[in-house]
Amino acid sequence: MKNTTQIKLKNNFKVTFKGAPRLDVKEIKTSTSVGISPLAYKFIKAKLIVKEGEAVQQGQALFFDKKEAQVYFHSPVSGVIKKIVYGPQRRLDLITIDVSSDAALEFSPLKIDETNSVEFKSALLERGLWNGFSEFPFENIPSPSTSPPAIIVPLSNSEPFQPKLSTIIDDVESDIIEGLAWLKKLSDNISVYVDADEQVNLDAISEHVKITRVRGDFAANGAGSFLYNMKTSAKENKAWVCQWQHLVKITRTLNSGQYYNQILTSVGGNQMVDNQHYRVTEGAEISSIITIKDVKDRVICGGLFSGLHIDSPQYLPLGTYALNIIDNDPKTEFLSFMQIGFKKPSFSRAYLSGMVNEALINLKKIPVQLPFLSNIDHSTATSSALNGSHRDCVSCGFCEEVCPVDILPQTLLRNSKVDDVEENMRMGLLDCTTCGACTYVCPSKIDLASTFETMKNNLYKELKA
Repeated sequence: MKNTTQIKLKNNFKVTFKGAPRLDVKEIKTSTSVGISPLAYKFIKAKLIVKEGEAVQQGQALFFDKKEAQVYFHSPVSGVIKKIVYGPQRRLDLITIDVSSDAALEFSPLKIDETNSVEFKSALLERGLWNGFSEFPFENIPSPSTSPPAIIVPLSNSEPFQPKLSTIIDDVESDIIEGLAWLKKLSDNISVYVDADEQVNLDAISEHVKITRVRGDFAANGAGSFLYNMKTSAKENKAWVCQWQHLVKITRTLNSGQYYNQILTSVGGNQMVDNQHYRVTEGAEISSIITIKDVKDRVICGGLFSGLHIDSPQYLPLGTYALNIIDNDPKTEFLSFMQIGFKKPSFSRAYLSGMVNEALINLKKIPVQLPFLSNIDHSTATSSALNGSHRDCVSCGFCEEVCPVDILPQTLLRNSKVDDVEENMRMGLLDCTTCGACTYVCPSKIDLASTFETMKNNLYKELKA
């Protein structure tokens, strides 16, 4: 690539799961209905502007955030609203729409050279595109009254089984390039990065923007970790993130004058046969993409570590780009207390699997080619098994070893038990990316990431009260 740099990040661990999606892409036509679920968006309080039985057009606003009245969410299809589902405390959980036509609401196309920053921001708000940005440190939708000190654009995702840009790079390359030019109307500080191991040709994109190749395993190359290691000033703690798929959506919506409703999603985990990439309509029925072979399996919408755990989801929630199917009823090993743990996932050497993993990683670092390594599959099956019951923290230090932002999860946990938010902020709570690495390696089965996320969420609500 012509305009690139490379950095090596620390404090990460190699984790390989079975069931990675294949790189081929299957087109899924719009099903008879779609579901608009905003559950992946933090802190919004939805106010409906439509009702059941009402006809809507593709690109028409359905609801807005009562806290930020300029932030609207639009319909990806034209049809009739069939059902509106509420959750606890009248939280909007789902809007289902019966698709009835291909007609779409028409907006005035914009030309990038003839549009200033104010007009661009207005267009994003008018066309339902503002909700594609998230703001650190709370991962909330940023207020339209603010300007980003920096915008981070990941071209890859550190979570397992996420959609690969390489599968459709030829189709979207020009859109990403133009999208980056659009973003410069919001901020001069645009940072683009990609996993160094991602097999994708970015030469054309690197002619327009500097691309950083990030070398490091999960979760070192997440957006939060990238920001932590690359920021040059404290104001960048409030940097925004814009995923590459949203860049494509911005470009195609502004150029065509119609709300662009297609996304690339991937299926990973226990399905195996269906594990590939799919191009679908936003809010697609999950049954139109895959057939869940075991009703006991858990479907995670989004990242394997940080996605949404929804009971029997029917539709792909807005803002999520993956479906992960994991075993929710794992079988107990026969005489497990006598097993040496060759197949039991472990970050430590408590089980044989931990020592084997470490040995394989070290062998693969040897510059000499060892053909037999390619035949060894020691990947882990995806499962919700805890392999034990909850215990108190044993101060093993594993969570600290894998934390990509150098905080001390053990200390944060102790402070959280006495609700000492101020001390946790001093110890780096707001740097926490809630990547889930600490939870995964914890031998005591403590859900550290959720604990820290809850503290951050409560702090945000307190600040915004």
